[in-house]
This record gives sequence, C-alpha cells and structure tokens, in this order.
Amino acid sequence: MTFEEALSAVKSGRRAARREWKNALYAGLERDGASDVRAVEYLPFFYVRTLSGALSVWTPSTQDLLAADWYLVESK
Repeated sequence: MTFEEALSAVKSGRRAARREWKNALYAGLERDGASDVRAVEYLPFFYVRTLSGALSVWTPSTQDLLAADWYLVESK
C-alpha cells in the first residue's frame, strides 16, 4: 500500500511498516497521554518500535513518503 493509505490507517489507531525496514517493527502515532509524572501534555508524534523493543520518535523520510511497500501490522 502507499504511504497515504498507511497514514490513514495509522491515524485511526493501526500500526504500519515497510517491507524494506530492517531495524524497525512498525510505526504508530501517539496522540494522547502524559510524557512524565507531572502529566505534561504533548502534541501528537509518530514513533517506531525498534527490533530491541524500544520506542523512538520518527519522521518519515522522502523514501518512506513515496514508497508503495507499506503494510498493516496487527496489534498484539
């Protein structure tokens, strides 16, 4: 699928990934919650879950935006 199709799914709470990715399991969108114990509000951001299990803030590259190898990842 295209990035646009994947983005629509991610905006609705799904997770997506690219077949070309080697170091990430999936990308998602964080849009609510607290960033620390003081319940500081934050703006929505994209993240990727890495193979090691860590979350990292993510910004799509030009290659990600133009790729057509996106697929949806089922939540566990």
